[in-house]
Amino acid sequence: MSDSKEILETHATRRREFVKTGGKLALAAPAVAMLLAAGAKPARAQSYGGGVVTTLLPTITI
Repeated sequence: MSDSKEILETHATRRREFVKTGGKLALAAPAVAMLLAAGAKPARAQSYGGGVVTTLLPTITI
């Protein structure tokens, strides 16, 4: 009987540690994703030719 109690206590301790670690990771992941996304710029946001504004018009072929 004492063996099963020890096993249950060991598993409960491991579960608690896992949940603590998972909770920390769950809080850090969105912050890291936002930091990584903040550095990325879409290609259209960069200027072409030293600050000259250009407009790309769609081409229509018939």
